[in-house]
Amino acid sequence: MSFESREEVVSVEGPSSRELYYCRKNVYDMLLKAGDKGVTFHEIMENISYSSEAVRKSLIRLERDGLIKKVGERYVTTAIIRSKPLTVKPQGRIHTIAVEKIYPGFAVVMVDDSFRARLEPSAYDGPRDLIRKGRRFKARATITKIEGTTTVLVHDVVEA
Repeated sequence: MSFESREEVVSVEGPSSRELYYCRKNVYDMLLKAGDKGVTFHEIMENISYSSEAVRKSLIRLERDGLIKKVGERYVTTAIIRSKPLTVKPQGRIHTIAVEKIYPGFAVVMVDDSFRARLEPSAYDGPRDLIRKGRRFKARATITKIEGTTTVLVHDVVEA
């Protein structure tokens, strides 16, 4: 009786962690731009150049991190859901914020195209890549005066 040893090399190679990171970033940016209407998996696949496995893993990770939710067949950011609560009154109002200048430790922003305010990193809850010169986004924010300086406290980014 002779047994032949057959070895089959099966390589299972998925998307790299770098590819997943950038895919997550692009998917989240797309969801922020979509606003409250959200985006389906098929719409994401039409507009993004990553494999379906990378997009699926990215959506799972974003959902696990609490950044997005699946509502029916559509994916929506949790910031949108929090900005339209049914029971609790949300903090602040929705303002349009345009980043004018970045300084070490803070940014100067234009709020609702009417006045300038200071945006501190500790008072900003949102994606870091939105804080670039020239970027505009809608956010649920509170405007306050701290030590004579108008400061904006961003609670949630609603739409990029």
